[in-house]
Amino acid sequence: MKFPIRKYLAPALEAGLPPGDGYRFDENLWRELIAVWFPEVVDPTARAVTWPAIAAHHTWIEGQLDESVTVATIAQRLRDDHGVPVSESTVRRYISARFADRVAASKATMPRGAVPPGDEGQVESSVIRPSPPR
Repeated sequence: MKFPIRKYLAPALEAGLPPGDGYRFDENLWRELIAVWFPEVVDPTARAVTWPAIAAHHTWIEGQLDESVTVATIAQRLRDDHGVPVSESTVRRYISARFADRVAASKATMPRGAVPPGDEGQVESSVIRPSPPR
């Protein structure tokens, strides 16, 4: 399998940054250059060809999320009811990017307060053994 090395090497060569030339690596500089040379690496919308089709249903998706519908169900309904040819993983990436605040809020957990002694217990299932036969 051939990798398109020239595609990725050409911008650096044009900028006067040949490989292995003793050039000191500056991570921040490279991040800036890569963002300019290859915007699809930095911005997921630049490489998401099906996102415009999903975006046409943005308000509908928002309503589904308000009703706590799963991403798998949203993806299935987009395909079946709206005729959008997308995979679940694409819909998941779209929702993660476009509804980032909602996704972050759904992952947040609130610490619970103290539980009075004796109100709860824990049982280790690996310790429970059946009684010996009589």
